[in-house]
Amino acid sequence: MRISISLAISMAASVAAHAQGVEPIGDALTNLPGLLLNYPTSVQLSFVDVAALSTLGGGERLHPKVVARAVLVDALPHFAALKARDFDYWAERSFVNLADVRYLAAFSLQPVIWGLANEDAVASTIGALDAADFDPVGTEGMLRGSKPAKVEPFDPWRHAGRDTSFIAAKGDAIIQAIAPALVEATLRDEPTMAENEAVDAALGGIEAALGDSTLVQAMLITPLMGLGGEDREMLLNGRPTLDAMREKLEAELEPGTEGLPSYLGGFIADAQGGQPSVLISLAYSDCATAERAAAQMADRWVEIMREDREGDIKHAAIQASSGLCAATLNVTGSSTDDLSNPTFDAFIRFRRHFEVLQIGRSE
Repeated sequence: MRISISLAISMAASVAAHAQGVEPIGDALTNLPGLLLNYPTSVQLSFVDVAALSTLGGGERLHPKVVARAVLVDALPHFAALKARDFDYWAERSFVNLADVRYLAAFSLQPVIWGLANEDAVASTIGALDAADFDPVGTEGMLRGSKPAKVEPFDPWRHAGRDTSFIAAKGDAIIQAIAPALVEATLRDEPTMAENEAVDAALGGIEAALGDSTLVQAMLITPLMGLGGEDREMLLNGRPTLDAMREKLEAELEPGTEGLPSYLGGFIADAQGGQPSVLISLAYSDCATAERAAAQMADRWVEIMREDREGDIKHAAIQASSGLCAATLNVTGSSTDDLSNPTFDAFIRFRRHFEVLQIGRSE
């Protein structure tokens, strides 16, 4: 295991101008309203780059080991359908050619985003659904699937046993949700997640850490990830904003505790270069704090991960054009092939490893 240190680097790009490596997730963020960032949940976006998985698998159909690598799919019901059944089943019921799918993403579980190759692929899919059992309803351009006699558990358009699904085209993506209001919210001309300064700064950190590697999957997280998750009692007693929950949870930290400074938000990502890696990027208001947080993440990684998953560690502070700064951690592990990422898998599956992100832990 080796730890490398980088100093603050200036980043003068917005999400829209990020390099191709993060362009798909940047596109997904433009398809979700920024107001969703106020929702008090630990994970606000789950994303899988299907085109990247296909490339890693070396064929038109996803290699089973590559599908198994996509451990974030539990939060992506349209991908879960693909993982649970064979490709012919999925293709027949989705009306989508897998080669036309760039990415799949979701906010929590709703709404979900189908990022397709182009607007023609979107129009073709919408047309096929319209010709099947989807009919116009409500807002112009929105369709609703009719209630089938029997809901199949892994139908990609009626996931989780739901018998209704609303959809609409948005550029080169299809927005899908179980409630029309969720679809309508994504179609309004309002600020998107991509325009949020903290999201932009954190994505800039991922871009810098990614380098020439390929982004495979990622999730957008909130400070609640490092504060023990959602406060269920608080949720039951009202509809608090994320800021209100963060302030409450930070106030409850034991006096005198030290540890990772509270961040504004961030990303955890799986990437593939010469070897697989784990990328973490947390947004802070200044680079001095980000540098301290990046070093603490690196130290905690070594403390928590078992020796064969420690990997080679680099950390840095990346400054965004907004003045915010991202604390980044890049852990390069190893694999016998390009199809799996044992380090990312271990980090995600064993939630105790999220101590790397824990705020205010006693030293």
